[in-house]
Amino acid sequence: MTKQTKDTPKVSKKNINFKAKAGGLYDLAVALAELASVYVFATQDTKVLWVLAGVLGVDCAFRFASRFLR
Repeated sequence: MTKQTKDTPKVSKKNINFKAKAGGLYDLAVALAELASVYVFATQDTKVLWVLAGVLGVDCAFRFASRFLR
């Protein structure tokens, strides 16, 4: 009987796109900063800051929906 060797295919390494990962982290940081500012503006007593909080809240919602809900 002869000795048989098993040839296993070499597994290639995953190519990680660091620019895409960094872009995703940047978008997450901006969205969380917008969310925090929405909270701060909404807890104030002026109507102008309520409007600004609404605009930032809509932008933050669009940013979360477009980037992170795929």
